[in-house]
Amino acid sequence: MLSIAFSLLLLPVLAAVDAPAQSRQGGLDVSDEPKPIVLPTLLKDLVPPDCPVRDAQRTMLSPKGELIITCTRDFLADGVSTHILVTDERASVLKDIDLYDLPANYGGFNGLEATKEVIGESNQHMFVVVFSTAGDGSGSAFFVIGYKNGKYHVLLDRSVSQGRIVFHPDAGSVDIWGALYRKCPDEPLCVWCLHQYKIETYSWQSSRFRRKYSHLTKKCLDPDPIASDPIIVDKKHS
Repeated sequence: MLSIAFSLLLLPVLAAVDAPAQSRQGGLDVSDEPKPIVLPTLLKDLVPPDCPVRDAQRTMLSPKGELIITCTRDFLADGVSTHILVTDERASVLKDIDLYDLPANYGGFNGLEATKEVIGESNQHMFVVVFSTAGDGSGSAFFVIGYKNGKYHVLLDRSVSQGRIVFHPDAGSVDIWGALYRKCPDEPLCVWCLHQYKIETYSWQSSRFRRKYSHLTKKCLDPDPIASDPIIVDKKHS
């Protein structure tokens, strides 16, 4: 009975996190900052102070499942704190991914852009989190979280400009798109103008995504629709 009651409390929370992708062109504004999600007290106590919750999703990375909470500070606030918390949906944090602790050091502004659970090769479940960075929203930080050997791990993290991540489940690979500046005509000093893109392909090796190769797009592309739809699952392989 307790688990049923708790699930009912959480339903409106989870319903509030689904939002359509929006255009990033022109940068971000204070008015873009969403209101924090209010969690039940049992879960609220697991979140670091002054780290408003932006997303909470039930996932099945492990056989038992988990609730993943993402929090980040208000727009351009001082002392920004960003965490991805894997919880048991009750009273324990199973994994706290603090962006400050990662080698790439994702300090500064991190606006939550998108989250998605993806099923990869051999029915492996992964959770993808995308942040917009760089203040004007032109930066893209990608995190892929998975479960292996009884623990939760960051399987891939990568920061690019005006990017997108594309999953090819059956092929066991991931593409990360990132804009290259000053490669297209009439582009200098224009962030949201047309850019050539570098596409990095990562393959699944030794329980982690490892970079395999990269190539450049032949044409200059509009970064706005790419950055506005940052997580793609290749349906040809699903």
